[in-house]
Amino acid sequence: MREYIAKKGERLDTIFYKFYGSFYQKDYTEGFDAFCLLNKHLLKTPVLNGGEIVYIKNFENKIQQDKELGI
Repeated sequence: MREYIAKKGERLDTIFYKFYGSFYQKDYTEGFDAFCLLNKHLLKTPVLNGGEIVYIKNFENKIQQDKELGI
């Protein structure tokens, strides 16, 4: 897992898309829901002020596998 420092005006959905390239959602343990749970400290603020720490979990391998399988 890595950390990303949010820029002023960013939202969690745009940060998720920036890192994962889609709104991939397998279940609550992988994808956008898991990303939101991981960053629940930011859910009350729809637009970030900048400087907040956003946690980025590695879902990329699973996303690529699902794309190859056509899921």
